[in-house]
Amino acid sequence: MSRLYEAAAQQTITSAGLIAAVVTGALACDVREICVSSVGTGTTAFEGGPGRPAANGTGTLTGSLVQALDDGDVAGVTTLVTAFGTAAPTAPAVLMRRGRLTTGSGCGWAWTWEPGELVIPPGSQLVVWMLSGNLVVDCYVKVAE
Repeated sequence: MSRLYEAAAQQTITSAGLIAAVVTGALACDVREICVSSVGTGTTAFEGGPGRPAANGTGTLTGSLVQALDDGDVAGVTTLVTAFGTAAPTAPAVLMRRGRLTTGSGCGWAWTWEPGELVIPPGSQLVVWMLSGNLVVDCYVKVAE
C-alpha cells in the first residue's frame, strides 16, 4: 500500500508565475490530486494549471513537507514549495491541465490522477503555474510516496 501525504499553501498572485511547486526528495512521488481555490481577494481572474517546468527552481526552499494522512506512516520527503532562494522554476512549455478562477471567494477546482498516472522522479519538480491574474489562492496537493 502506498503512503499518502498532503500539504497546503496560500499564495498571493499578482502576475504570471509560480503558485506552488511539488519538489521531490530522495523518493519519487505519485501525484494524486492538486486543488486550487480562490480566497476572493484580487482584481482579475486567474488562469493556469500544472506542468513540468522548463527549468527547475534552485536554492533554499520555502514551503512545507507533505504530512502523512496515517499517523503511523514515516515522514514525507516531498515538499510543497512557494518560493525558491536562488531562482524560481520557469514556466512549463505545455500545461498538463488548465483552469480558470474568478475573483469571487470560494471558487476552485481539483485535478485528480489515478495511481501511476503522474509520477515525479526523485530530484524533480512539478509546478502549478499562473498564466494570468491577480488573486489570492489556496493550493493543496495529495501525493503517494
